[in-house]
Amino acid sequence: MGEFHDKKAAFALHSTESKVGVCIAAWYVISLVTLWTNRYVVAKLRVDSNLLSLAQLGMSVVGGLGSELYLVGWTVCMRGIRKVLDDGLKDMVLLAGVRILTVLLGLTALKYIAVSFTQTIKSSAPFFTVVLTYFLLGQRTGWRVNFSLIPIVSGLIFCSLSDSSFHVIGFIAALMSNCVDCIQNVLTKRLLNRSYSTSQLQLYTSIIAVAMQLMFIVYNWMATPPDPALEANKTDRSMTFVFLVLVADGMCFYIQSALAYMLMSLVSPVTHSVANCVKRALIIVLSIYRYGEDVTPLNWCGMMLVIFGVYAFNTASRLEREQAAKGPIIAPVKSTFVQTSTISTLSEIRIEKGIAFEKDGRRDGLREGASAEAISRCVTFFPCMSRNPPEGVSVGLGDDDNIFNWEILLVGPPDTLYEGGFFKAVLEFPSDFPNMPPKMTFKSEMWHPNVYPNGVVCISILHPPGEDQLNQQETADERWRPILGVESILVSVISMLSDPNDDSPANIDAAVEWRNDKDGFKKHCRRIVRKSQEDI
Repeated sequence: MGEFHDKKAAFALHSTESKVGVCIAAWYVISLVTLWTNRYVVAKLRVDSNLLSLAQLGMSVVGGLGSELYLVGWTVCMRGIRKVLDDGLKDMVLLAGVRILTVLLGLTALKYIAVSFTQTIKSSAPFFTVVLTYFLLGQRTGWRVNFSLIPIVSGLIFCSLSDSSFHVIGFIAALMSNCVDCIQNVLTKRLLNRSYSTSQLQLYTSIIAVAMQLMFIVYNWMATPPDPALEANKTDRSMTFVFLVLVADGMCFYIQSALAYMLMSLVSPVTHSVANCVKRALIIVLSIYRYGEDVTPLNWCGMMLVIFGVYAFNTASRLEREQAAKGPIIAPVKSTFVQTSTISTLSEIRIEKGIAFEKDGRRDGLREGASAEAISRCVTFFPCMSRNPPEGVSVGLGDDDNIFNWEILLVGPPDTLYEGGFFKAVLEFPSDFPNMPPKMTFKSEMWHPNVYPNGVVCISILHPPGEDQLNQQETADERWRPILGVESILVSVISMLSDPNDDSPANIDAAVEWRNDKDGFKKHCRRIVRKSQEDI
């Protein structure tokens, strides 16, 4: 029987490796096609960058909406949109504006300078990330990371001095695109802290960005009279051809982003960064031969320095994280900054367990009678979640290293009654996962309408798939579906702590107190928060 499980686990790991290979290859091809199509549209067809940006963001809306409807259903999707309209519209509008600016600056750079030069400037993003993170967040980096920036800056200077396509407008646009992209990442991280998933942010900001872009295009069209000189310079291609090219470009843009996120879920951040460096290098070399660009030895040297610097930056960042993980763990009481540091440190320690499980190929944590699909999903999900959990969550294995039993540590979300708490929980996967959902149980004391007195979490996503005749308020779209992942569960639990649902409570006493005695409920929550801090 043990040999049978070894074969099933080996097959699951081989299947994951095949998925990673196919995903990387598809990502490279689609990224290259998207970049060259962008260049063709703005340089040859002379299409306005605003229209191309609208096509790309519009296809992001179509693809993102279709993905959300398939994964969670119409009811949950509309509930998320209403939440944005009620609570986070200002932040979403800001992030949408930054997304538009990022796309427009990138397209402007392609219009004025060579594709290879544009990609070289984009590869220097780590330099701008370090600088802007210091000024915006006050976060300092170690000497290894700072030292790795030297070849990046040097290579960028070499390319700027020797590139024959150098143009001030294109160069400034490419640099500004890097800066704005870093700001976008900071804003995205802040919104992820508020229980939004990555797919939700992509969808909601795309919808708002399309609306903003349409208003700007209509206003510009009404306010600016047509220029005969510009009309004469437009392409002689038919409107149908241009429309089809824009749609194809938008589809490639969305697929490229989807493949990037898919790869993030399958590999570690280091592997993803290395794959991204290789992609940049391939795009630069292939673009040089595709467009016959005149490249000097100094230019080649600059490109290689930038790519080497990016790889050194990723390596230095990983070493600094590993060094930080060896430091002491301090249980905080009030400081939000220390809370974030603690959860990060715990996550790093638990990642080491996950890496050991992967490298050693251990099978003692595999349950007898588990399906091959259950083994495959757990072996795939655990390294991803231990390395990249949702904000405020740490994921690890228990003392018995059973891949079907995960230990979860949740930090109480900011601006909620559970803020500052450290709540331990267990996520148990059944043998027929993912056909049936896992079971989540709080081991720390929890006072919540949707958590049973014994700690079992009762939310829709953890209920078996299908209709429940005893609960007509809960649709099949809100319940567990095999296509969902562990991240969806963890995000839903964080959302549950932020917004209790007392319509069908699991803990009647907590629900009654939540409705009738808010002050008493707050005191209850403060007590369990203090207790969780003492138990950490």
